[in-house]
Amino acid sequence: MAGAVVKSTQRAFAIFEMFDRERRPLSLKSICEEFGYAPSSGSALLKSLVSLGYLDFNVKSRTYLPTMRIAHLGLWVEAALFGDGEILRLMKDLHAATGQVVILATQSGLSAQYIHTVAEQPLLHFEAAPGTLRPLAASGVGLMLLSEHSDKEIKRICHHINYAKAAAEPVDYCKIIEQIEFARREGYMITVNMPIPDSAVLSMLLPGSRYGRTFALGVAIHAHQLEEQRDSILSEMRGRIAALEATPPH
Repeated sequence: MAGAVVKSTQRAFAIFEMFDRERRPLSLKSICEEFGYAPSSGSALLKSLVSLGYLDFNVKSRTYLPTMRIAHLGLWVEAALFGDGEILRLMKDLHAATGQVVILATQSGLSAQYIHTVAEQPLLHFEAAPGTLRPLAASGVGLMLLSEHSDKEIKRICHHINYAKAAAEPVDYCKIIEQIEFARREGYMITVNMPIPDSAVLSMLLPGSRYGRTFALGVAIHAHQLEEQRDSILSEMRGRIAALEATPPH
């Protein structure tokens, strides 16, 4: 993915993500040290973001801080995608009931992208931040999302994945369709060590669609916990999804 990203765009968003992690004003020095930027290029980028109104510069402390303009940019997305918040409540309740990482994902090109996650920091045994991309044909939530497509469309997507080398290994359509037939028949998917070693993800589709997007719900656990917790987690997921009233498609 890195080769397809304009460097200045990547750097700007990396800085905003650093602010999100640190949650405090940051100096030019700390930002440049974090990313290995030359002070001159780092300063030019930060000054541009200040000029655009996305960062504020404090002369006395010589630190930067995001403005409310950046805070307001995505406020509409939650309401547009999640309505009155029942999906987010479902995720919080599922996390409370299972004690595990809960993931909401949708298809983004040839990948499954995490839209929202609920987890406590000590439980994170792999990267689960919103925006994380997983291979569409080599991850639990990705396979669940693929199950909504026709077999003909899945074959086309597998061809594009292989052509674009968007997976670590070539995708075998025949194996993928076997997994997807199971997901369609049983209503869930369990993947182990895919793509993260020592992890397992139990995935189901959410009913309905929002702005043309289908969503998959996943619960991520350590692989060694799967046998003991599989049935209870699937039961929790089924019950909460069944109680979720589908939002009318947009």
